[in-house]
Amino acid sequence: MSQNKKGQYSTIGIEVMNIGYHNINGLKVNKGKIDLIVDFMEEKGIGVLGLGETNISELEGKMLFKNNKKYRSFWAAADGNKKKGSGVGIIIEKVWEKHVSGIESINPYTLNIRLDFRGLRVHIIAVYIAPTNNEIQEEMYKYLKEQLEQPCRKQTKFIIMGDFNTELEERDTEEEKEAQKQKKGKNKKKLILEMLEEKDMVDIHKATNPKKRITTWVGREVKRKSTTFGSQRAGIIAFSRVRYMMQTK
Repeated sequence: MSQNKKGQYSTIGIEVMNIGYHNINGLKVNKGKIDLIVDFMEEKGIGVLGLGETNISELEGKMLFKNNKKYRSFWAAADGNKKKGSGVGIIIEKVWEKHVSGIESINPYTLNIRLDFRGLRVHIIAVYIAPTNNEIQEEMYKYLKEQLEQPCRKQTKFIIMGDFNTELEERDTEEEKEAQKQKKGKNKKKLILEMLEEKDMVDIHKATNPKKRITTWVGREVKRKSTTFGSQRAGIIAFSRVRYMMQTK
């Protein structure tokens, strides 16, 4: 990686780091999913992949990659009191491992890996925003905000990716946002995403596909009456986007 006179970085002489995220929905029962994930990473040339809802301990995660010569893994252990819905991990190609200078996890839903290059620091943070735990949402809001505001001598870039379990497009009025910030314990899923935008983070998928609606979750909406062609008796099929990859400009 080289730096020009304007202080901008190019990737001449080094491979491009391709980054992705996947909600694996549990590894406790079917650890063979990891083999499929590794095959996918190799096929697509992904150097760093975040995983959500792993539902396994840190030790179990490390054992999955004990004999892997190409990739190394890092884990935030799942909540031992929950059967599912927690635990995150990051798989990184070993060509990048020498740049890993720090690993931090504040809870079973957040994992922050710091990579240091010459004149540049990159934070890759994988998250899973617990959909109904206001206390965890509050903790993650504060942590991500503190990370983005923390001063650093090096030029620093952040990539924050994962399941936010809310849609950024569903916006509140300014008055509603302010009231939500002031009310302790209020659901902060959407506020986390909006805070990232306020910190000049860019929605990578939206930036590269401005006219294309991106769906990351498909479920069955049973609250509305089905009136559209092809819908099921249980209700219409509901599409939404709850996974995001945000990057500082």
